[in-house]
Amino acid sequence: MKTSTHPAEPRFHLQFLHPRFWGAWGWLLVLRIAMLLPRKSVMRVGGWLGDQLRRRNHKRRRIAEINLRLCFPQWSEAQRRQLLVEHFRQYARGLLDLGLALWASPARLNKVCSFPQRARLCATAQQSRMIVVTYHLTTLDILGIMLAGFHPSVGMMKPVRNPLLNWQLWKARRRRDPRNMTVLMRQQGLRPLLRLMRGGRVCMFVPDEDFGESKNTVFAPFFGAQACTLTVVSRLAKLTGAVVVPTAAHLDPRSGRYAMTVGAPLKNFPSADAQADASALNHAMETLMRPALEQYMWTFRWFKTQPDGKPNPYAEMTKRPRHRR
Repeated sequence: MKTSTHPAEPRFHLQFLHPRFWGAWGWLLVLRIAMLLPRKSVMRVGGWLGDQLRRRNHKRRRIAEINLRLCFPQWSEAQRRQLLVEHFRQYARGLLDLGLALWASPARLNKVCSFPQRARLCATAQQSRMIVVTYHLTTLDILGIMLAGFHPSVGMMKPVRNPLLNWQLWKARRRRDPRNMTVLMRQQGLRPLLRLMRGGRVCMFVPDEDFGESKNTVFAPFFGAQACTLTVVSRLAKLTGAVVVPTAAHLDPRSGRYAMTVGAPLKNFPSADAQADASALNHAMETLMRPALEQYMWTFRWFKTQPDGKPNPYAEMTKRPRHRR
């Protein structure tokens, strides 16, 4: 069966051989080498690399510091500092493990990842239409690969700036079962997503991003901070009658193994209250993430839009960054 194509789908271009892409090819080579290392070595190298990123990437460090202050004001500065350190270490380990997402065989992935609730997720998909929701985790790429093979599915992908890496990531997210896994680019919109869902495909969706106030967003708490949250999951569930299931993956830095976690389908979802739906979804994901808070992407600016005209908390990033050791 020939898979369908769309102009928005990434493709290989001869321009990728130009010297301006050699840095990206070099990074892909690093990922290939990392994939061949023992898992404990990858965890050690990732921890070291994370410390370097935290010290050198002032912008992302400041975003994470602001987010942690907003979400955990009751914590001490030392507690938030420790979470920041561990986050960057897990972030770097996730970057190195992109090699697994790009090239690892199913047997290798199954050796590195445990998915004890896979059968329950399959049973739910057989009984009804389903939206599998996760948030931006440092484990997102591995989670996506593991979810892709359990049922014919469709997901959306935000393009990355480098077209070579964009093409590689697009291939990675559908390679486990190209015939049954469709990855739409964001610019393709929701219509093809709806069509494929109504045709029986499970939808995989990652909604935690700030697009600003609009008719498609509401303010809902996320770890106590008000986040401008998309209502698209509620809308998709209403239009298709799908159940919504939160999922997450945690990486154990001691063993280098991933554990997939599936939450219970959300009850009374969707409701007539979009704000209540967004709050319920955020709360469900919080519950799955609490065992490994450092593995949420705290470097995302999810709180730039504030309710009641409050200022953008990231505006202070224009100040001179403080030196960190």
